[in-house]
Amino acid sequence: MQELHRERLMSTLRNHADLFTWQPFDMLGIDPNDICHHLALCTKAKPVSYTTWLSNVVLVKKHNRKWWMCIDYSDLNKACPKDSYPLPSIDRLVNKAWDFQVLSFLDAYSDYNQIQMYPFDVDKIAFRLNEPTYCYQFMSFGLKM
Repeated sequence: MQELHRERLMSTLRNHADLFTWQPFDMLGIDPNDICHHLALCTKAKPVSYTTWLSNVVLVKKHNRKWWMCIDYSDLNKACPKDSYPLPSIDRLVNKAWDFQVLSFLDAYSDYNQIQMYPFDVDKIAFRLNEPTYCYQFMSFGLKM
C-alpha cells in the first residue's frame, strides 16, 4: 500500500473509531437469537454445556524437568461413595492369565487408560484451561472407581 493511501486510511479509521467494537459488550444491537440460530445451522458447532463439577488443574514438574498436567479429583473422590466389595487380588489375576500366549502390560506402563466413562458422569470430571472447559471420554488417572 502506498504511503499516501495508508495515511488516508489511518486518518479515516481514527476519525470513525467509535464505529468499531472493541469489547464484546459493545455489540448492543445484535440479537442473541440470531447468533444462536446461525450456530445451530453450523455443522461444526458443538453444543455448550455447563457443568456443576469443576476440578482444579495442577502442573507437576517431572524428574526429567518436563511438566505434566494433572487434574485434582480430591473433591470428587470425597463425594463418591466407596465400593463395598474389594477388587480381586493380584494372585488371582496372575493365576487366571497363566494359559494365555500373550500378556500385555503396555497400557499400565505407558499411562494409557481405556476405561470408558459412563456418559452421564462425563460432566463430573470437567476441568478448565483458560476459557474452554474439557472433560475426558475415558477415565483419567487419579479418579477413584
